[in-house]
Amino acid sequence: MARSANQKLKIMYVNKILLDRTDDTKGLKTNEIIDILERNYGITAERKSIATDIHALESFYEENGYISDKEHPFCLKKGYYAIPDAFRSISPLFVRVLSDMLTCSQTIPTLKSKDKSQLLNSLENLLPEEKKKALARYKATIKLERVKQSGDFIKTIEKIYKAIDENKKISFQYCTYTPKGELVVKRNGEKVEVSPWASIWNEGRHYIICYTDKDDILKTYRTDKIVNVTVSDNARTGLEKVKEEIKPDYLETHVQMFSGTPEKVEVIFEDSLSNAIYDRFGNESITPIPYFEKEGYSKVCLTVPLTRQFLAWLLSLKGKIIVSEKTMQKMREILPEQTF
Repeated sequence: MARSANQKLKIMYVNKILLDRTDDTKGLKTNEIIDILERNYGITAERKSIATDIHALESFYEENGYISDKEHPFCLKKGYYAIPDAFRSISPLFVRVLSDMLTCSQTIPTLKSKDKSQLLNSLENLLPEEKKKALARYKATIKLERVKQSGDFIKTIEKIYKAIDENKKISFQYCTYTPKGELVVKRNGEKVEVSPWASIWNEGRHYIICYTDKDDILKTYRTDKIVNVTVSDNARTGLEKVKEEIKPDYLETHVQMFSGTPEKVEVIFEDSLSNAIYDRFGNESITPIPYFEKEGYSKVCLTVPLTRQFLAWLLSLKGKIIVSEKTMQKMREILPEQTF
């Protein structure tokens, strides 16, 4: 495009520069905007004209529904200009959340990999450059192909993303449900400190995968049960454990039935439960075993952690599922209150 034509589009390129390179925490000086216009788009500009363009953009945004209580909302601080997150069509935080949801989505399994990449790229192009780079670093570390929040959830996940981007640990209180369905903090309110490495969506809920120094293992936490999050000054640990253990089938064995060491469990079940079992555990965690001893029943080997959650699920299907004596013994140990 000719130089003169570019000059006529100066205000549009000022808008693009601010959208791409600034946010609530990072602004640009007038001289930096002038340098980018000259270097990237062949546009010359004076300091006064930049201020005029930015004031015009402020008016344009406000006339189109973006409200601010500041007289000059694009003035981040004295001498620095930025387009705040509230003035974007969608905030960077929501872009990040949607990107996680799409990456781990199981609701569109027929979507081709190429199309999925294009959708992700279109979504991520809405981010400022620095946040786009942070997301790229995050995705390079964590590679997962599969995978009713409210109120404080967004604030919680924002702090988790901040910790991941800045390579920091987090501390928080973790909650559990009472018999009345109320959330209460565990361990008398004691906080846990962990290294967050990934955030994922599964079956309508959001989880974070963290490394704990205390136990030297990865643990999965439900984000809606996390309260009072603090980003630590301490650097994250556990990268080698993350690289070693987080694989595409991690969701099947750790998120759906929570944390633990996966074990092989043989179960015999009524054929009417086939859909329920395969939907819950996924094909990757199930090995069919030929079974002819009882009509209307099938046998499989599941690779799952033998946790209270999993065993309680088995117990809820009593009469429709038959397990091996080894699994039954484990159930007696973990659920001593039950009669088998």
